Formats: sequence, C-alpha cells, structure tokens
Amino acid sequence: MSTYLYHNSQMEQELHSKIDAAANERHGGAVPADVQERITTEKQHIFSNGHGTLLAVAAKLAEFSESRGCPVGFRGLTGNLYLSHLLGLAAVDPMELGLRWEGCLGLDGTRTPQFILNVAGGLLEGMAAYLGELLPGYDPSGEHPAIRLCPHALMDRVWEARRAG
Repeated sequence: MSTYLYHNSQMEQELHSKIDAAANERHGGAVPADVQERITTEKQHIFSNGHGTLLAVAAKLAEFSESRGCPVGFRGLTGNLYLSHLLGLAAVDPMELGLRWEGCLGLDGTRTPQFILNVAGGLLEGMAAYLGELLPGYDPSGEHPAIRLCPHALMDRVWEARRAG
C-alpha cells in the first residue's frame, strides 16, 4: 500500500484546536489524566507520521455533510481513535469499550490510515468536489485511498427524513 502524505499546517492547527476544545467540553474542562495521555499519544502518532491533514480533511468532510442535513457514517480502523470520537466522526467511544488505537497506523506509523465515510448518495458529488478542494491533486480512485467516500442507503434515508422533517 502506498502512503499518501499531504501537509496543510493551517488545517492541522485548526484540528489541534478542535480536538482540545472537544475534550474540554466533553470532560467539563477537567480532562482526566488517562484521557489526556491517550489524546496526546494519538495526536503525536498521527501528526508525526504525516497523517494529521488526512484526519482534518475527514473532519471537514463530515462537517460538510452535517451542514447539509446528513451525518456521515465513519468506519475503518481509524474509528478506534479517541480523536475520531472527539471530532464526531465515530459514534462509539473507544475508551469506554477498551478499544486500542494502534492498529489504525501500526506501531511504527507506516500503515496508511483509511478514513471511510458512508455518505448520502445525493451529497457524493459535492463532497467529492470539496475533497478535491481540500486536497488538490488527490486521487481517491487509487487501489487503497486514504479517504474514501462511499454512498450508503442508510445515509440516504437519514438525509431524506431530515429534509422532509
């Protein structure tokens, strides 16, 4: 699997701020030491191995979809990241379930993470265009894309229900 590294300092700084704000909000401003340790370790691993921008882009794509009335369904090993949970990408709190995060990148950071987002088919074209704006030159049609947008019937139903609501 080839590694796709893309670096955008501004997006990564915004992501750091979002993560810290979400952790403080979730824990009432008093983030427990074990939670802070996991956040720090995951951040260090993600950012030092060149994957921070990919996580930032996944979060921006989820915000794009949510702003149009439809959540995304997030899947893949990156769902085990507590960072993914804090960003609203993964509904499951991996710390509550005792899920380890290391598998998404491998202990040495050489495994390219896969951010797989189940999206409403009606939003797919707009999200793909937005992905192209966020990562110019990125080709999601490769054999193992780091970010993949997958149309999903459940997301279509959620989107239609919200629009009708």
